[in-house]
Amino acid sequence: MYLGITKAIQDKFKIKVEVVEEKIPEILCWHAHKFVFNRKTGLIFMNDFTRYIVVVYEIRKKEIENLSEVFKEQLKRNMILDKIDKNKVEKYLKDLGEIRFIKTSSRSILGQIKDAIFCLDYELEDMHNIKGNKIDYINSKLNDMPMLRIKSFPNKFMLEEISKIY
Repeated sequence: MYLGITKAIQDKFKIKVEVVEEKIPEILCWHAHKFVFNRKTGLIFMNDFTRYIVVVYEIRKKEIENLSEVFKEQLKRNMILDKIDKNKVEKYLKDLGEIRFIKTSSRSILGQIKDAIFCLDYELEDMHNIKGNKIDYINSKLNDMPMLRIKSFPNKFMLEEISKIY
């Protein structure tokens, strides 16, 4: 899995990025940006191809070392809640492999992440404690938001693409 991280994430968590020369399938590429709500840091991930969103909240420096597991666990929950076949989800997660941190490569995706953060802030204002099912609800709601670039909803587009590939 290739994760394009913003300078804010690099600085906050002291992550070094690598340079990748090879062509990477977009379905295996993600971008991430940090957000802060109630003095707690969260990360929002967006798939480069489907614009599928995964939000991880209250992330700490020690969890960055296990970011691959933290991200994949939330992604798995999101995809299953979005009615993607569990076997296909497992195959996709296996194909993702370990995270390789790279520089961000698309201003378009970063713009859409900023839009998603705006919607996320609106949702978080209504919830004071966002543990467990509430974060799943927020993820589901963000993925049910139309994206102009893909002319679809991220949850439906991810379902279509995963069904085609697996």
